[in-house]
Amino acid sequence: MLRLTKYYLLIGIPWIIISIIGVTWMYRLVAFDDLKKLTQENTLTLTKTVANVIWPQIGNIVAVTVNHPGVEVHDHDAHNRHTLSMLSTMLDEAIGDLIRGTSVLKIKIFNTNGLTVYSTDPSQIGERMPPDYPGNVARKKNEIISQLHLKTQMLTWQGKTVSDRYVVSTYLPLRYFDNYEVEGVFEIYNDVTDVYNQINASQRKFATVLSIGLATVYVFLFIFIRYADKTIKKNIELAVARDSERHANKTKSLFLANMSHELRTPLNAIIGYSELLEEAAREKDDTDSVEDTLKIQSAARHLLHLINEILDLSKVEAGKLKVFLEEISVDGFVKEVKNLVDPVIIKNNNFLSIVVEPGLEHITTDAIKLKQILFNLLGNAAKFTLNGVIEFMLHTEGAWLVITISDCGIGISQEQLARLFQPFTQADSSTTRKYGGTGLGLAITKQYCELLGGTIAVQSEINKGSTFTVRLPLNASLDKVKAVA
Repeated sequence: MLRLTKYYLLIGIPWIIISIIGVTWMYRLVAFDDLKKLTQENTLTLTKTVANVIWPQIGNIVAVTVNHPGVEVHDHDAHNRHTLSMLSTMLDEAIGDLIRGTSVLKIKIFNTNGLTVYSTDPSQIGERMPPDYPGNVARKKNEIISQLHLKTQMLTWQGKTVSDRYVVSTYLPLRYFDNYEVEGVFEIYNDVTDVYNQINASQRKFATVLSIGLATVYVFLFIFIRYADKTIKKNIELAVARDSERHANKTKSLFLANMSHELRTPLNAIIGYSELLEEAAREKDDTDSVEDTLKIQSAARHLLHLINEILDLSKVEAGKLKVFLEEISVDGFVKEVKNLVDPVIIKNNNFLSIVVEPGLEHITTDAIKLKQILFNLLGNAAKFTLNGVIEFMLHTEGAWLVITISDCGIGISQEQLARLFQPFTQADSSTTRKYGGTGLGLAITKQYCELLGGTIAVQSEINKGSTFTVRLPLNASLDKVKAVA
C-alpha cells in the first residue's frame, strides 16, 4: 500500500508547480482587466470634464476646420489660419490650467474628415487619421471608446518625452452647439502607470498567498495519504485476521476520529488567509478580489462543515464521544437555537413558530448535543420547505421531554423512510442533486438521541410535509444515558 505515497509524489509535485504557475499567471491577467475597468471609468469622467470646461474653444476650432476636407490645416486661407492660431493659443492656455498636476499626457482634436486640427504636440497638427483609427471608429459609432497602451513613449503637453508608460487613450465624439451630428473627436491620453503598478503588486501578493495556500493543501494531502497508506494496510491485516467487517468499520471510524486535527488545521489556515486578503481588498476597494476571497471562504467553510459531520459520526461509532450533562434554562436555550437557525429559516422565506409548554423552565441534558439535534432537524425542515411555516414545540410527558418539529415541505415516501437514518443516505438521488448535503445530518441526530438516552421518530407524507418527534429524559443522569467509552 505504500505505493500510493510514491505515486502521489510522482504526480503531486509536478501538479503543485503547474498549479502555482497557473494561479500566478491567471492573477497577472486579472491585473490587466482590473486596470482597464478602473482607469477607463476614471478617464471617461476626466475626459467629459475637460471637454465641458474648454468646449467653447473646441467648438470654434472644429467649426473653423470642418469645411476643409481636402487640404491640410496649414494650407487654410489666411483668415482661417489666423483664427485657428488664436483659438489654439487660447486652448493651450485653458488646457494647461485645467490638466496641470493631473495624469493627462496629451490632448488632440480632429474633425469629421479625420484631420488633426489641434494637438498639445504641435507636430501632429495637420495629420490625417486612417479609417480604422479608434477616433474615427468612435465618430462613426457615435460612442466613447477607450484603449490601454503598454510601454508607450509619448511627447507630453509640457514638451517632455516620457517612455515605458502605461497609457489609456479615450476618444469622445463632439457636437457643435445645437447640431446633434458629430462634428469632431476629442482625444485624451491619461498616464495610468502608478495605478497599474499598484494593482499589479496587489495581484502578485494575492497570487503568492493563494499559491502558499494551494501548496499547503497539497502538503496536507501528502500527509494524509502517507498516513492512510500505513493505516489502511493495518486495517486490512486486522480485517483478514479477524474476518470481521464490523471491526474493520470501527477501525476506520477510529482512524477518522484521530485525524480531526490534521483535517481541520489546513482548512482553518485557508479560511484565515482568505479573510486577511478580504480585509486588504476591502481597504483598497477592490471589489473583484473581495468576491474571489468570499468564494474561497465559502468553499473552505463548506468543506470544513462536511469534514466535521464525518468526524462526529466517526467519533460516535468509535465510542469516543463523551456526554456532558448540565442544567439548562429552556427559555434561554430556545432563544439560542432560534438565533442559530434564523438565517436558514429566512433563506427560503419560511416562518418559525415556537411553542413551549408553560412551566417548563429547566432540563438536564448535554446542551451542545441537543443544540446539534435541533439545528439538524430545523435546518432540514427549512431546506425542504419554501414559503411555509415550521413548527417547533416542546412539552413534557411524565419524565420525558418531547420535542416536535413539523414542516409543510416536500415530504418523504414510506419506502424512503426505511433508510432515512442511514449514514450517507438521503431520500433519493434527486434530493441530493437539488438540495445538496451528505446525508449525515439525520444519522448523527439519531446517534445523539440514543447517546442521550432518547429516541427519534418521523411521520411524513409526500407533498404535505414531515414531523420529527424527539423524546429525551427530562432530567438526564449518567445512568440514564447510553454508556460511552
